[in-house]
Amino acid sequence: MPPPAPRPDRRAFLGGGLVACLAPSLRAGEDAEEPRTGVVTLVLVRHAEKGTDPDSPRDPGLTARGAERARALATLLAPTGVDRLVASEYRRTRETLAPLSRATGVEVTVRPARDMGTLVEELGALPAGTVAAVAGHSNTIPALVRALGGSVDRLDAKGNLGEDEYDRLFLLPVERRGDSAPRALATIELRYGE
Repeated sequence: MPPPAPRPDRRAFLGGGLVACLAPSLRAGEDAEEPRTGVVTLVLVRHAEKGTDPDSPRDPGLTARGAERARALATLLAPTGVDRLVASEYRRTRETLAPLSRATGVEVTVRPARDMGTLVEELGALPAGTVAAVAGHSNTIPALVRALGGSVDRLDAKGNLGEDEYDRLFLLPVERRGDSAPRALATIELRYGE
């Protein structure tokens, strides 16, 4: 009996297949009352595992495990056609997106972590069909999901992702109707990396 065929990497299939298939199917249900200006697919992640840096304690880079997770994110998202990368000003978020930037040739745009309003506005104004990945923090990612009309379960008492949760990925197909604010059509949570 021949050996079984190797199973495809489910994580890569979910990332590429889900992002590629989700946005077009959501566009199909257009409403005649208020024209849609298009659907943008957002992938929101907290930075990967951070290290410690005595020379820069407020801005540490990634640990070896964090670097592995950043490479896993690149493997997952590179086939999706990501064409916009956004990180906060902190090293750990930029390092989380660096392997994806190298894999896609898309430069990382830096936006201040505290300027949520401008980021929501920029993401909502992206052209239809854009796939954007955003790396933030345990407090900014849930706030961004909510600001876009999505929902996040299992937060700590402060409303943040758990201090040891680095593998949560939020997929939001977002649309803008007319002059309204961008709104998530769904919130899909996945896990990535080991």
